[in-house]
Amino acid sequence: QLFPIPTFAMENWEMGRGPTLSEVIVDAGLPSISRTSYQQQIKVCSHDGNLRRAEILLREMKRAGLVPTHVEFNRLIHACTRVGDTKRAEVYFKMMEECGVIPDHVSYNSVIHACAIRGDDQRALEWFARMKMQGVSPNAVTYGTFCKLLARSGQVDEIENLMKLLPDLGFPLNEYHFASLISACGAKDPPDKNKAEEAFFTLARMGLRPSSVTRCLAKVVGSERAAFLARRAARKTFPGPKPARTAPGSKVDKAIQAHVQKFAAYDVPSSMFHGTPSWRMQL
Repeated sequence: QLFPIPTFAMENWEMGRGPTLSEVIVDAGLPSISRTSYQQQIKVCSHDGNLRRAEILLREMKRAGLVPTHVEFNRLIHACTRVGDTKRAEVYFKMMEECGVIPDHVSYNSVIHACAIRGDDQRALEWFARMKMQGVSPNAVTYGTFCKLLARSGQVDEIENLMKLLPDLGFPLNEYHFASLISACGAKDPPDKNKAEEAFFTLARMGLRPSSVTRCLAKVVGSERAAFLARRAARKTFPGPKPARTAPGSKVDKAIQAHVQKFAAYDVPSSMFHGTPSWRMQL
């Protein structure tokens, strides 16, 4: 839970005035705030998208004599992402470097994700290139973010090529990648429904959770069709090549011919028996 901070105190802290948060907590008879407490508070603000409060907590942390680490900065950048403020996310990234904190893959992924949410492909690629130049290896989250970015513009082929590359890089495919691929099929002009269904059954065959992408699939093929495909996936009745018909001269075909000859004496049309699927199943 968040500390109960009065509005006037937050306004003073924004101006850099008044007692620090630590002093207020101590005056209230509560234990002093540790670094871990600040981190937990900023984490809550980050997930809630409460950027203003997260910024105040970071400022108060500095006033308390605690030097922020990459943990606090990453959570501030994530809060910027939640509110769609890409520029401020880049500001905090720069502030992190100025404070001597080395950005990690979480820092880069957060900024790239912020660019992806705004649909800024070029800026996301620039941050990706910068990430590799600094010797920070992209991880599964990085490539998953790029799949999401490509899905917005319906780049189905690019996502498929990236998904083929990921296992070789040591990143197994997951539901997130297939959700991006299915979304890309819907964003394509015209939508590629067959490709979306094919991706859905590929996911099911791999043992992944079809329910995690059913909502994406419904946007492409419709709710009723998606529900039908989900039931097929649950029964593991995947589409595939149809079984070959009985070859002429085989044992089954000879048995059929024997039955035809047997009933020929009764003047029964042979067409009633020859090639009838129900008879083939009984044999």
